[in-house]
Amino acid sequence: MALIRYGPMVADARGSTNGVCFSRNRSGAYTRARVVMAVEPSMAQSVVRDRLRRLQEWFREELTDPEQESWRKLGEQAQGLNKLGDSIRLTAQNHFIMVNALLDIAGIPYIEFAPPSPVRCDNPALTVSGTGATGISVTAILPAMTVGDVCFIQLSPPQSHAIVKYSGPWLPIIFKISTDVVPWLIRAIDETNIGERYFWRCRYVTALGRVSTYNFNVLDIVA
Repeated sequence: MALIRYGPMVADARGSTNGVCFSRNRSGAYTRARVVMAVEPSMAQSVVRDRLRRLQEWFREELTDPEQESWRKLGEQAQGLNKLGDSIRLTAQNHFIMVNALLDIAGIPYIEFAPPSPVRCDNPALTVSGTGATGISVTAILPAMTVGDVCFIQLSPPQSHAIVKYSGPWLPIIFKISTDVVPWLIRAIDETNIGERYFWRCRYVTALGRVSTYNFNVLDIVA
């Protein structure tokens, strides 16, 4: 299904309909024919699909009625954004998956009662530094983590300094819990070289189940 915003003329569109994809890049809006690749899903795709299926089944079969109702109430109170930036209401199951998908990656027990609205939290400020001689580490996090909080960090593969924007694929997620004391090594010494550029992103989940958006940054290895 495509999302289309109408003005005096069509102002924006996202998604696909009737074999046509609508999207936008740095040059502006464009359309292309929708192509469905007749290939087996990759290992990463299979892992994500298995995770979604597991969370959906957990919501339907493991949560009690009061627990499910708490997520429904959160869905009524909290709003998300679609690809056009418009406010939308997410379902109870959407919210449950958004909060617990990261916990599933970390092997941390699911949060079964919904957090109080709002579902979003602020991202902490991470100080990330690296050299060819030390590797890449998180040397500080502010504010400090509280018990039950989890910080998720991902690096890009090494890039050229000519690359100014990066959207994936990302290296496997590294997660840190409140008892992990900084500095956190996130790229080994023997894997880091002068002249490389790394893009990194982080996401945060609080003990209550509030989730941050992604925070994107760049790090150049210059020494």
